[in-house]
Amino acid sequence: MRILIITLFISILGSAQAQRNYLAIYTDASEFGAIMFPPGTPFELYDWDNNLVLNQDSFEGIFAIDDPHTLYVFPSWKEEKEVFKLENARIEVLPTKNYHKSGIKHTPISSHGITVTKSVTDSAVNPGEKNVKLEFSNGILFTYTDGDVEATLNGKILEIENKYLVYSQLGVTK
Repeated sequence: MRILIITLFISILGSAQAQRNYLAIYTDASEFGAIMFPPGTPFELYDWDNNLVLNQDSFEGIFAIDDPHTLYVFPSWKEEKEVFKLENARIEVLPTKNYHKSGIKHTPISSHGITVTKSVTDSAVNPGEKNVKLEFSNGILFTYTDGDVEATLNGKILEIENKYLVYSQLGVTK
């Protein structure tokens, strides 16, 4: 079975936790434009001498990288860390309120031939938080509503592992 991975972490949790910072990594090598992680995802950035430069608690803003650095990201959905060797890159650590606005349907995002349209609304139950609906062109519908997640494929409920990994006969959507 072909594994389809679409990195939309910020869309899923970022909408729900507007009070926290999200991490975005921009490199020329990225075919998707940015690699994003949900708000509050721990990370550490080290310079070429292995000195800690910044982490999720020490920085908010945009950090330009123009010499070798190593970024370690510790996502909640897997036990191992993700390692990024960066040079000529940009890291953004910004509040999710800068990224999401409620009540609008966002411009579709495409990856691996699949398009996803995101809708963000205010939570009626949790003031200051957001709900999100992701509609994929392959029939998958993902919703995060007041802390509850659900995914369907053409109306059939799909398995969700660790809040973020959605399994279907089409593959894995992350």
